[in-house]
Amino acid sequence: MQRAVDEVVVVGKVLDTFGLGGELKVLPEDYFLESLRKVLFKKKGGDYEEFEVEYWERLANLYVLKIKGVDDLERAKDFVGAKIFCYSKDLPPLREEEFYLFELTKMEVYTQGGEYLGRITGILETPSYQLVEVGSRYLIPFTSYYVLEVNRKENRIIVREEVVVL
Repeated sequence: MQRAVDEVVVVGKVLDTFGLGGELKVLPEDYFLESLRKVLFKKKGGDYEEFEVEYWERLANLYVLKIKGVDDLERAKDFVGAKIFCYSKDLPPLREEEFYLFELTKMEVYTQGGEYLGRITGILETPSYQLVEVGSRYLIPFTSYYVLEVNRKENRIIVREEVVVL
């Protein structure tokens, strides 16, 4: 899937502050955040504001983010609840068989027999793998057993006939 150079994508959400030094606890949308040196926050009704990243630190399934210019707890509180964005051009390159989760949410799902199941509406994390939510009816493990093909050009995923019906 080709991304426009200036396209902005969501990469996480600030859940809370962390410590007293202006750090932020982040729930990631994907697991490539350590490579980002700049992030964006969008002001309500306004433009994106760019911040330079001091560091990312992995904390179980979360991240701790420290951005330049945010050095105390009170300033960090301003970011709680905010979504974090980056420019798509700043995303690390992927191998052919790898995907960003946000790319999958634009795709439509078909069985290997050609039956249309719907559009991906969400990705759920489990300890073992991700589950692809298709409409309100299907949960499909995103594993090579169930997902037979991912076609970026056609925004289409082909899955086995035997999928999980909700």
